[in-house]
Amino acid sequence: MNIPRSNISRIIAVVSSAGCALALAACANEGSEREDAPAFDEAQSTTEHSAALTSSAAPTTSSSGPQSTSAAHEKQQKLPHSPAPAAFAGMGTASLEDQQHMPQGGGNLVPTGVRVGAHDGFTRVVIDLDGEGAPGWFTSFTDRPVQQASGKAVEVQGNAFLNLGIEGTPWPSTPELKEKFMEPGATPGAGVVSEVNYTTTFEAQTQLIIGLEKKTLYSVTYLQDPSRLVIDFQN
Repeated sequence: MNIPRSNISRIIAVVSSAGCALALAACANEGSEREDAPAFDEAQSTTEHSAALTSSAAPTTSSSGPQSTSAAHEKQQKLPHSPAPAAFAGMGTASLEDQQHMPQGGGNLVPTGVRVGAHDGFTRVVIDLDGEGAPGWFTSFTDRPVQQASGKAVEVQGNAFLNLGIEGTPWPSTPELKEKFMEPGATPGAGVVSEVNYTTTFEAQTQLIIGLEKKTLYSVTYLQDPSRLVIDFQN
C-alpha cells in the first residue's frame, strides 16, 4: 500500500503534537504536587519549633527544687515574730503604772537637792536626802500639774508630767536642818526629762513635778549610804 508522502508528514506532526501535550500535562501535575505538599525538612522544622515554644511557655517544676524553697520561705514569713524587748538599763522594773511605797515608821528626812543625768537608754533623776529613817513615796502621771494643798497650777516644761510625793520629810525644826532644805523652784532637765520642779513641803510631804518630753516607762528605787530616791525614765 502506497501512502502519499504528504499524508505521512501529517501523521508524524499529529503524533508529535500529542506527545508534547502529554509531556506538558505530566510536568504541570508534578509542579502542582510539589507546591501543595511541603518538603519533609520544612515540616520537621515547623514541628520542632512548636515543641520549643510549648516547652518555654510551660516549664516543668520539680517538687524538690525552687518550689520547696519558696514554700519554706513562705512558712517562715508566716511564723509569728516576738517584739524586741524595750531597752532599759535603769534600776528596778520600768512601768507606766502609778507607784506607792509606805515603809513602817515614818522617816525624818530633809530633801537637800535634785540631780538629773542622761545615760544610754535611760534618764535618771536623783533626790538627795539627809536624816534618819527611810522615805515613803507615791507617783502618778498627770496632764495638769497642780501644787499640793493649794491646787494652784504649776508651770513645768514638758509634754507629760509625773507627780512625785515623798513622805517622811517634816519641815525642819532647827536652823541647821532648815539651811540644808532645798529651795523650791525648777531644776534643768537632761535626756528625756525636760525639767524638775520642787513645789512645796506640806505636812511632812515633799512634792516634785517631773516634766518629760513624752510619757514613758519609769522605776523608783530607794538607795542608802548616802540616802537618796532614784527615778529612772526610759529614753
